[in-house]
Amino acid sequence: MPANPGPSSRIGTLTVAGQTFTVTQAAPVVVITNVSATPSSGSGSVQTFGFLFSDSNGFTDLSTIYMLINPVLNWPGSCFTSYVRSSNTLYLLNDAGTFWLGPVTPAGGGSLANSSCTLSAGGSSVLTSGNNLTVSVALTFAGAFAGTKSIYMNAQDAGGLWSNWQQRGAWTVPPVGNQPPSAVSVTPASGSGSNQTFSFLFSDANGFADLSTAYMLVNATLNWPGSCYAAYTRASNTLWLLNDSATFWLGPVTPGVPGTLQNSQCSLNGVGSSGSGSGNNLTVSVSLTFISAFGGAKNLYMNALNNGGLWSNWQQGGAWTVPAVGNQPPSAVSVTPASGSGSNQIFSFLFSDPSGFADLSTTYMLIDATLNWSGSCYTSYVRSSNALFLLSDSGTFWLGPVTPGGTGSLANSQCTLSAGASSVSGSGNNLSVNLALTFASAFSGGKNVFMNAEDAVGLWSNWQQRGAWTLP
Repeated sequence: MPANPGPSSRIGTLTVAGQTFTVTQAAPVVVITNVSATPSSGSGSVQTFGFLFSDSNGFTDLSTIYMLINPVLNWPGSCFTSYVRSSNTLYLLNDAGTFWLGPVTPAGGGSLANSSCTLSAGGSSVLTSGNNLTVSVALTFAGAFAGTKSIYMNAQDAGGLWSNWQQRGAWTVPPVGNQPPSAVSVTPASGSGSNQTFSFLFSDANGFADLSTAYMLVNATLNWPGSCYAAYTRASNTLWLLNDSATFWLGPVTPGVPGTLQNSQCSLNGVGSSGSGSGNNLTVSVSLTFISAFGGAKNLYMNALNNGGLWSNWQQGGAWTVPAVGNQPPSAVSVTPASGSGSNQIFSFLFSDPSGFADLSTTYMLIDATLNWSGSCYTSYVRSSNALFLLSDSGTFWLGPVTPGGTGSLANSQCTLSAGASSVSGSGNNLSVNLALTFASAFSGGKNVFMNAEDAVGLWSNWQQRGAWTLP
């Protein structure tokens, strides 16, 4: 490291009385200053420190800056970071002090970790102005790095000059052993309804990644059999539902992906559910549909297990009322399009059942001038066998079946039903039957669109006119 501010420079010669002298002028003195660390004191396991450096030639003259947190000015076993200005990159020294981990870009993605600390790129940033350069470094300290530390700073400029190491603060890292997680809260914490997405919040002092499994139970008492009892496994990002007898877990399904788990108390829907972590917190959102037989006042319970085998223990986070609904008839809701004209059309028939779409047995869709079976375009869908049928011209027997999305077609003198372009989907209480129909030219004129549905115990929606269609 240079011992003086900088070299002198020769600017010419001067001859006096026959003797020639070399004329020199001292080069401008470059001053690099380790200005400050903010905060300069305090304590905590997570902190973003702002390190301010200054160079009298302007911030662009700064080459590399160094920030070290350790009890003494020593590299091994420290939290020692550096920033290279020309490449806008951050580094972290390894445990042995032998090489730099990285790089990562401030405000970018990724992180660097040794046994003392973790540097988060996303929470770090760089600010420049005039002679000043501020590097903000987001650090999370390891529990094993506990104790009182000093904050050191150093910088090097483009010409190889150094500011020299300066202590600019002190910081206390608290000891964090393996502490039990916490079951914090559930949102909403109260209310009623047959369908609800609950957000369960859990916390772990060692970070959300230390959480292994989160448990969410809805029941009148803290009892497993006959409950709506879900679990979330963080490492695999999967959801599970306990069976009625509490002897095994149903699943898994992935949050955000289509899929359903069901017991006699509730259905857990993959779509609408999620799991996300940040800092010490893990939020598990579970989309639940309760079965009417599970009606009554229920409590919302929570528990969590961490990687070290410690539990939060069961906590009641709220209360919920599931409405007691008897077996109610299904509904013939709508047809889309509800009006129009043409010889070819895909009609979307929407049915609903208060006990869930799985309670629907058979749906009926009829197109004719009047509600008459013979000589009509009369189709049906049987949910249990996923089969489509078309009534014969005489109205005496069903043609088929064909499978929605499969091959083949069914035809009478009024229309043709194409299996390949037809489809069926169910979600919650709703069942949508999409039929691809081609009408015969002889079946021309104004027609009405009728719908009916039967549930598993023989209740009917009764015939409803839900649209009109004109055939050329």
